[in-house]
Amino acid sequence: MLNNILSTLFTRGLVAILNLLVLLFAARQLGSSLVGEISLIILNISLVQILNEIYTGSALVHFIPKFNLRSVYYGGLLWTMASVLILNALFWLFNIGDVKYSLQTTALSFLLILHSFHMVILLAREQIKVYNLLLFLQAFTLLSVLYLLVYVSGLKRVESYITAFYLAYSLPLLFSSLAVGRLVKAEDSHPDCDFKLIISKGITNQLGNLAHTLSNRFNYYIIGASAWLGVYANSTSLVESIWLISGSAAPIVLSHMANSGEKDKNSRLVLFIAKICFLLSLFCVIILYFLPNELFVYVLGQDFTETKSLMLYLSPGILAISFSTIISHYFSGLGQQRVQLMANSAGLLCTLLLSIYLIGNFGLKGACLTASIAYGVQALILTVVFIKQQQFKLRDLLSLKI
Repeated sequence: MLNNILSTLFTRGLVAILNLLVLLFAARQLGSSLVGEISLIILNISLVQILNEIYTGSALVHFIPKFNLRSVYYGGLLWTMASVLILNALFWLFNIGDVKYSLQTTALSFLLILHSFHMVILLAREQIKVYNLLLFLQAFTLLSVLYLLVYVSGLKRVESYITAFYLAYSLPLLFSSLAVGRLVKAEDSHPDCDFKLIISKGITNQLGNLAHTLSNRFNYYIIGASAWLGVYANSTSLVESIWLISGSAAPIVLSHMANSGEKDKNSRLVLFIAKICFLLSLFCVIILYFLPNELFVYVLGQDFTETKSLMLYLSPGILAISFSTIISHYFSGLGQQRVQLMANSAGLLCTLLLSIYLIGNFGLKGACLTASIAYGVQALILTVVFIKQQQFKLRDLLSLKI
């Protein structure tokens, strides 16, 4: 497992650099207003993805080793087509997000979600090399096409980002389809999947993921489509790049837990990995603190003078999630999605109670404080439940021994 974590960390490090370049390039070339429009489009796609992943999301990793892959896959295809069409129609009907891009959002949702479904299958079958290669290909394609359209061709508009997004998921989707196709065609003696069981677990898992996403992204709707949103969205995305550390280890933990029966031994390893991820993330925040604000203004442009301060306001919550992400995936790998739902729902409740007041009185810093409090509550609940379940002591939490 350690080799897989290291290779995934290396790949996600490259991907994070590419995604960072996308953020910096878009901010400097498109400005805060267009970045705000793009952020609303991406948020709507993310919400469609979260609800679609009731069936096709990370909870499926727990079931793929146990059921016939062919029946799992065909069920996922039907679910994806239905959910993408229905949810985007609801967004258009109730005027949620930027509805003038409804058709593009629908098409992009389908591409992204189908590719993500394939990635879940590859992860569940522990095809880590292919998984990492496709992660890199998607990020590299997005940056390359965006550079050609915006900088070389001079097309500084939202449509350029949408076109780059199309290509960034179409090409990896082609390769992921070939990889998954080989797995689906292979002989499989497992019983057909239990759709009711997958959906029931998936609902719990995705309600938790939806609550986690809205713990911060709900602020987007409060701020509205404006230059303010572009600044906040960019700051959020930049500081969340710290999550690449825990995000690299988390999928491997999920896959390992779904395929392993050594629960007691694994729990200690999970706690150790969570602590290492926290310390590495803390080191990144310390570096951020000492970087001059002028550097962010120089790289991003004059629209983003508040970026560093907003990132620092968000950083306590980011650190909390850096630790608890590993624990969250531990619960998911064991099929205990209710714990995640409880923690993430508490975080969302904090956002709903605090966001309007804090944003109204403190602006973007209020949005950051809301997100940090929500993330802190999520992390605290996950950690407390994990410690109680495994009967760890306080010294286990503070020690770096496995």
